[in-house]
Order: sequence, then structure tokens, then C-alpha cells
Amino acid sequence: MVRKLLAAMTLTAFALVGAGAAPALASVRTTHNPTVDIVSDRTGGGLGPRIGGAISQLAEDNQAQLVKDSIDKAFHLAGQHYNVIMMNLAQHYQEQLNNKVLYANIRWEGIYYGLWVFDDGHFENQGKGGYENWGMVGWFKKNNGVVDFSKP
Repeated sequence: MVRKLLAAMTLTAFALVGAGAAPALASVRTTHNPTVDIVSDRTGGGLGPRIGGAISQLAEDNQAQLVKDSIDKAFHLAGQHYNVIMMNLAQHYQEQLNNKVLYANIRWEGIYYGLWVFDDGHFENQGKGGYENWGMVGWFKKNNGVVDFSKP
């Protein structure tokens, strides 16, 4: 009797798996949208709301992709006329950026970033590197954590 019951249970389990039942341990990719606060917008043409709106629509599942996509959006929405840098504000840094036309605070999963759109200047990352902590696009020379930007 026990053998017949065990055999019936095995056949039932096989039939469920063989019939294409979904595996019990399916991976789920969770994405999160950032919150954007435009602190300073000196463009006069509504660039801040356009950049803020575009970044807040990003659905990201990791920090590095958030940084890459955010700087890309800001650079292109600014007409590729300015340099852009984004920095994890939990890291130490020094910035001497000229003609900052836009600054935004970006919060994603409890992590705060600063996003600058500007002409030229100097930026020093004194903390951790990698795209999860910072990224830049534009006209620059980079040596480890030190970046010198020039006007386009």
C-alpha cells in the first residue's frame, strides 16, 4: 500500500513538472524609480523639469545603471552643450565647477546622489570609484579620482 501511494505521488509530481508547471524558485527582477529634486536651475528654459522628469521615469535595478542612464539623459537633454557629473553624496569629494547651470539631488533606494550640469572645472572623488558611486560625460581628462573638465 505504501509503495502504491509513493508511486502515485511520484507520478503526480512528474506530471506537474512534465506539463510545464513553473519552477518554484523563479527569479524576480525588481526595479526602482529615483526621486529627483531640482535644487538649482539657471537655464531659464525649463531644462531642470525635463531632466528631473526623465530621470524620475528610469526604472533601475542597480546603482551603476542608474548613474549611467542619469548622466546620459542629462547630457542629451542639455543638448550635449555641457559637462555632466553624478556623485554618490555618501562619498567624500571636492568640486570646483564653473557655470553650474543645474544641480539636482537624486534619491534611489536610500542612496543620495548629486547631479551637476556645468561648463568646466575640477572634481575630485576622495571616496570609492565605480559607476555605482559616480559617473561623468562630456569633455574631460580623468586620472583616477581626479577629473578636469573643459568647455565643449
